[in-house]
Amino acid sequence: MLKEDNKELITKKKVYNIVGIVFIYLFIYFQFIDFIFVLNFEYKPLYLVASVILLLMSILTTVSFILKRTMKKTLLLIAIFMMICSSFIYVCQIYYVEIESLYFWSLITQSIFYFFLINYYLINNKKEEAV
Repeated sequence: MLKEDNKELITKKKVYNIVGIVFIYLFIYFQFIDFIFVLNFEYKPLYLVASVILLLMSILTTVSFILKRTMKKTLLLIAIFMMICSSFIYVCQIYYVEIESLYFWSLITQSIFYFFLINYYLINNKKEEAV
């Protein structure tokens, strides 16, 4: 993902954008972790591992997007964002069981995630076939 970006010029503005967005991601991550520890359910360590993986995926995708903006990276960034939204809604579903619309919104965000992920892989395969 990052190996084709070494030809791009890294400016101070890009570095500041990356640092700012990483701090925003970390702030959101720690808010999510606080939310998880307030809830009473099992598998908290699994949610922590999954949230760390999502955090690393979002940071790497955002850094790659900032360094060189392409349609492929835009689709991947939107897909990762939808996956994070879907995961958050799923955690909310466990705590707020009586709200049935959360299940509906979880399905919508998962569908959007799969749509953008499939488009990412289709664009990725087109570029590999052209080479």
